[in-house]
Amino acid sequence: MTEPAYPAARTVAPKVEAHFAHHFEEAVRRGVIRRTTPPDADTIEAIIDASFWASLRREESYVPKISLALLPPDAADHPLLFEQPLPLHTDKLVKLAPAVERPGIHLGVWRNEPGLYVWGTVRMIPALSSEISGAWIVNRAPSTPARVPSRATSSNAERNSGRQSG
Repeated sequence: MTEPAYPAARTVAPKVEAHFAHHFEEAVRRGVIRRTTPPDADTIEAIIDASFWASLRREESYVPKISLALLPPDAADHPLLFEQPLPLHTDKLVKLAPAVERPGIHLGVWRNEPGLYVWGTVRMIPALSSEISGAWIVNRAPSTPARVPSRATSSNAERNSGRQSG
């Protein structure tokens, strides 16, 4: 079953895209070597949409808590790769959530021809990668997080904004 699109994801995606693009331009200006390109609005929208709908689901009365890191597997230090990548679908995120609930464990997400997929887990998120954690999308450049609409409470958002990677 496919959920209807989350309207806030479509609204906020271009703003988040501009936020990330600004930081990537700054990194290029400063001579920082980057491993990935900034995510486009469609990618941001798809990730927010999937994580939002996953947050509304339950798995055996368990409330999913996940952190998604947008980066290719080869950009991660010591990734744990799944034998088979999983499509970025709500039902897959809900099933994986209990295994990655601990702070500092992030599901790695990247794109290929069919679309976005979850390739495994990562503990350290390199600079200039993107993380979606609860109600926040975090650009791993020195900056402040970009606020994203979510059903998470403000206390969840505050707790997630302080989440350490690694």
